[in-house]
Amino acid sequence: NLKEILSRRMERKVKGDFTISVEGRVLQLKPPRLTMRLSGIEVEVRELFDGSFRIYHPEEGIIPYEDLGRQKKACRETRLRFKKTTQEGGDIFPLQLG
Repeated sequence: NLKEILSRRMERKVKGDFTISVEGRVLQLKPPRLTMRLSGIEVEVRELFDGSFRIYHPEEGIIPYEDLGRQKKACRETRLRFKKTTQEGGDIFPLQLG
């Protein structure tokens, strides 16, 4: 299959929630069998020219997935809020007395 041959290949480690991150996108793996071991294993991800992915389990072959979209940039937003608060002389952990 020419699409497979010309695809970009990369390795990813599956997280405990059966997700992997590829190019800022979160992909939720959908194992065809409940007994399939996924968490912590390395899978091969192939990015095809149409932007879709094929994910391969080392022993089981292709794993279906759901594209959850882009990762949120919460970390950057939190850093900016922290920086602004500390520059204004505010306490990021206000002490509540009472």
